[in-house]
Amino acid sequence: MSYTTQAAVEAKLGRTLTTEEAANLAQMLPAIDAYINNYTNSSFIPYDSEATPEVVYVDIPETRTVYSPQRYIGGRYNEASSKLIIPTMNHISLVEVATGFNGAFTSVSVSDYLLLPRGKNYVYAIARDGEWSETGDTVRITGHLGIGVLPPEIAQIATDMATSGISLRADGVKQEKVDQWWVTYRDNTSTGPIDGIGEGNLATLKTFRRLTLDI
Repeated sequence: MSYTTQAAVEAKLGRTLTTEEAANLAQMLPAIDAYINNYTNSSFIPYDSEATPEVVYVDIPETRTVYSPQRYIGGRYNEASSKLIIPTMNHISLVEVATGFNGAFTSVSVSDYLLLPRGKNYVYAIARDGEWSETGDTVRITGHLGIGVLPPEIAQIATDMATSGISLRADGVKQEKVDQWWVTYRDNTSTGPIDGIGEGNLATLKTFRRLTLDI
């Protein structure tokens, strides 16, 4: 599933795409999704309740301490908590930890960790009281990859990029006569949707960058 659709692009343009434009759009959509994912270091795959949960393994670094005197974790305030960065996930149902190459995984009580950022339907990190390195070497997380819901801002940005890409391609078409032949070509300065993301959309996209969020 892409972050925008042909219907959304046509609604923004106020017209139906030509057959060629529809084909171009189909080629652009994966590139637009990849650009957004790479820029935000995240993904926005909608949650599918019928999909099988993924199992993700994350190696525990030796230390990753975030000092936060006012953060509430594990039933009390702490001067320090350990934050483990994980792939973007949602609907996490189980967190386990293991030590050593053949160590068995033991579940971590939900009262011993905190999913971050708080109050969101997606998770970028897991914090706990004390260092993760004191509990084991590897964390195994069961849940769904992605943010779980497509934010309207992301859908709008993808639509704007796709619309811009279609417009740039259309504007870049030129025709001239060479001897007895008419030659049609595109202006190479029109490179596609990334040219038209716009400063406003780029600023909005920055707010979704996972490692710059206040978590």
